[in-house]
Amino acid sequence: MAEAYHNKNNVLTVDGAKLTHARVRANYSLQDVADACECNKSQVSRWETGDLNPSQERILKMVELFGRHDFVVVNATEWYWQEKFGKAEGAEDGR
Repeated sequence: MAEAYHNKNNVLTVDGAKLTHARVRANYSLQDVADACECNKSQVSRWETGDLNPSQERILKMVELFGRHDFVVVNATEWYWQEKFGKAEGAEDGR
């Protein structure tokens, strides 16, 4: 799955259908979101289809832009590993 590959160690991901709904409800175009996230509209489209996941920084920009966060999904497993061990799940210790 492309989303997991592109965002393996991120705690935050998005639900593409809910992201689309949030964007449309806020009356923003793909280009509006792309401008706010400093990317191109094809990337935003890929976030909405689930082909790609935005960085955590861009997710937070969209939360601010839309004034809502119902499209954000927390990767609880990754959060647990980062909180407990201070590193990503399966990350090497550098030995």
